[in-house]
Order: sequence, then C-alpha cells, then structure tokens
Amino acid sequence: MNVAIVGAGWAGLSALVHLARAGHAVTVFEAARTLGGRARRVERAHGFETPLDNGQHLLLGAYRDTLALMRDLGLDVERALRRLPLTLQSVDARLRLRAPRWPAPFHVAAALLAARGLAPADKFAALHLMTGLRRAGWQAAPGESVVGLLDRFAQPTRLRQALWHPLCLAALNTTPDQACAELFCATLRDSLGGGAKACDLLLPRQDLSALWPDAAARLGRLRNGCPIRHLEASDKGYAIDGAGYDAIVLAVPPYTAARLLGTLPADHPHPAYRHIRRLEQIPDLIEPDVLRKISSAYFGLITHLDEQIGEVMDAVEKYAPAETTNLLYTSDHGELFGSHGLLGKRVFYEQSVAVPMILAGADVPAGRRSDQLACHVDLFPTVLEALDIPLSAEDADLPGRSLFALANRMAAGPDGRLVFAEFHAHGSAAGASMIRGERYKLIYHVGMPVQLFDLAVDPDETRDVAPDPGYSEVLRCLLDALREQGRPEAIDARAKADQRRRVDELGGREQVSKGEAILFSPPPGEALEPRAKPL
Repeated sequence: MNVAIVGAGWAGLSALVHLARAGHAVTVFEAARTLGGRARRVERAHGFETPLDNGQHLLLGAYRDTLALMRDLGLDVERALRRLPLTLQSVDARLRLRAPRWPAPFHVAAALLAARGLAPADKFAALHLMTGLRRAGWQAAPGESVVGLLDRFAQPTRLRQALWHPLCLAALNTTPDQACAELFCATLRDSLGGGAKACDLLLPRQDLSALWPDAAARLGRLRNGCPIRHLEASDKGYAIDGAGYDAIVLAVPPYTAARLLGTLPADHPHPAYRHIRRLEQIPDLIEPDVLRKISSAYFGLITHLDEQIGEVMDAVEKYAPAETTNLLYTSDHGELFGSHGLLGKRVFYEQSVAVPMILAGADVPAGRRSDQLACHVDLFPTVLEALDIPLSAEDADLPGRSLFALANRMAAGPDGRLVFAEFHAHGSAAGASMIRGERYKLIYHVGMPVQLFDLAVDPDETRDVAPDPGYSEVLRCLLDALREQGRPEAIDARAKADQRRRVDELGGREQVSKGEAILFSPPPGEALEPRAKPL
C-alpha cells in the first residue's frame, strides 16, 4: 500500500516506522526543514556552530514505547540518553522531591513524605490526590481542567504553586486552568504512578532530531520544507500535489487537520449547515482550483478596498488636523474558504463572525492590541465620544460602549463581557443566534441542536461539546444569557410570518418561484442580469 504521512513530528515518524516495517511504501510531508516537530534541533541558532534544541525536552514516565522504537531502529539507548532518578527542585531549592527506587506505589509515598519544603498537610494532601486517582483508574471528570481536578481533591495553594502547577506546565505546556485533567492524570499514571524506573528522567545526550527522527526518516521518502494546502479524494484514494496514495495519516495539530479535512468529502453533521450546503449546491469535495479562484477574487477585493482606504488616508493627511482626527475601521463579516465544508458567510463560526476592528488617531496609543471582545453596537458610543457628543437620556441604556476607554487601558485583557449576534435572512432554515464570551461560544438554531465550543482548547471549532456533561453548567449559563437578549423562538416565528406575508403579497409561492431574482450585485461595467431561481 502507498501511504502518505503529513507531519514529521514524533507521532508522524513513529507511524512511518510501523508502516515501513509492515511493508508499505511511505512518503512523509513536513512543512519545516528539520525533523521532529516541536522536539527538534535548530541549526546554527543565533550564531552557534553546534545545533541547539528547540526548547528543553526530556522523557518522563511515558517513554516505554519510545525506547522500544529507538531499539527497533538499531540505536544504542544507553548512549543516546542519560538516566537519572526523578528529582523535582524549585529554583530557590526550598522544595526538593526525589523518588527512591522502591516498588510502586511506595516510591511515590516515600518521595512525598520525605520531600523538603512541604508542610505535613501538603504531603498528605498530595498522597490523597495520588491514591484517589489510582482508585479511580486515573480518570478525570469529562471536560474537567487541572484546576478543577485540584479543587475536587482539595489541594492546598502552597502545594499547587510548588508542585502541581509547575508539573502541569512542564508536562502539558498549558496553564492549569486550561489544561485537560484527563491528560494530566495520564501523565501522573505513567510517571509518578508507574514503576520506580518510570519515574526516571531521561535526558538526551545528542540533539533531538539526531536522537531518533533522523534514523526513522531513512525508512521512507521524505519531503521536508513542503507544506500541504489541500487534500483531494476520489474513488481510487487520495492525492497530494498530484501524486496518488491509498491512505493518508494526518500527524498534525487539530487545527491543521481541521483545515485539511475541510477539503475532503464529508457532509456537515449539523442540519442548519446541511441546509446551506444543499441550498448553495456546495459539492462534497471542494476542488483546490475552485478554492484558489474564490480566494483570489476575495483577496482581490481586499486589495481594492485597501487602495480606497489609502485614498481616504491621503485625504485625511492633507485636510484633517492630526491632533484631532480619529479613524475607526471594521467590516460586517468574514468569509469561509471551504472551512467546515462551507463557503460564504451567514454562519457564526469564527472565520465569518470575527472581523477586524481598528481604532487609530490622536486619542489612541499606537501599536496596542486588545483581546477584549468588541461588537458593532460599540460603534455608536465610540463615534459620539470622538465628536464630544454626550449620550442622550433615551440612548443611555443601549448595550454598546465606547472603545476609547478600552484602547487607553494599560492592561487590556479579557473582562468577562458577552457579545451577541443573530441572523434571520436569506437562506436560513431557522433563526440563528450566537452568544460568546472570552472562552466559550454558543450557537443556537431554533428547532435544531445547540452548539457549544470551547475556544481555548478548540479555536477552530471542530468539536461541539454541547452533549458533553462536563460542560452542562457552561451550556446552561450561556442559554440563560442568550434568552436575556431575547426569545429566539418568538423572533424566528415573527420573521417567518413576515416572509410568508411578503410571498403572499407577490402572488404566492408558486408565482414567486416562476419569477426572476437578482442573485448578486454586478461588477462595475456589467449589466444587471436577473435570472430565474426556484425557491
């Protein structure tokens, strides 16, 4: 079988070894020039002749299969890695924990009880966590964060700061409030919860790419420095850059996989988007050439708009006093270039609903970027403030807020605000609403399943967590907040009644379906061409 692997990190190269050993022909595509993914060498970094590693990487606990893989490649594990007993020590040396070579689980108990820098209550709290996880089979609650796990086991603040939080950051490269407790439990199971040798630290004696990725790559055909933009599928298999393969392994981050899979045949799981796909006649497979044409047209429009803004800026510089002029730029929606199997707009995925908002001028510090959520309802109070016009009494309860105060804040971080959007216009099977906070987004289609996305761990919105019991409280709070904005069902019913009334005024559905429709505004210089289109 002819197999393509996208991604030459440790996962992709491990797949290469197993597939090659099974007798398959394998080609590996890697966007970077160097093998190893995040754990790779950096050639001649900052003038160093000796290769450096892309950050500090060591093996702790979950390395049994890695050592077996290295031996399978004929590598001398003892020469490649230095084995040391697990020792955790703070920078100031006030905390020191070392695991003796005792049978599990006694080595962990001994390490915790003999730890220097922890109060007796901290030591017994840590033992309570470890024994509790062992009894639970090292399982966390669905959707639980590491902070939630530590709360559930009543871990003291000092113990969190000294042990659990640094261990979480080192192992998962994620802050405890966002890190997945399930992965953290697996790390504890395979390290502190494993045998005595499982606690050992293995430090590479050579650069990370030479450790084993270079040897693995010799088993297949390597195409490094070759980013993949699109996958194509057919009855005969798959194609990458015109070359055919029987199977493809995606060993890439979730957001990259989501982008690539967006070009493969797959109907959308949500009925609202299946309706849009049927209405717009979007094919199961969006051909790369089609996407390139759509992208070229869209980016051409952006270039044209940039040129027109340049005309405005020239006029501002010529006629407007710099010390009193402010500029505000935004747009109404973004575009989906095949993402989620969709084209166009009118949905609440980030590619469509997240738009630029740029404020500049005399009253705005240059170069500042804010992560706070803003909305188009903020434009009205912002413009009034720029013109020194106070809000009238009848406008005082409007939901928008001026962006000048936000722009001038020293620390412009998230502030807990929720933003709201809705759509009831052409092509929608039912009214749609969105409410979004700093981390979570809820999308509500009347009469259809609700969608909930955890943007902190899933920025590309590939996993709907609404059915996950671990997110039930988040779902309830956002639904309550949505209904405070209005009653989606009542608004949807009113919109549909208005549509039926308009159709009746035009002679009924059958009469309207025989008429002609203007599907889009023509480009400059072209005639308006109405065309028949059935409803």
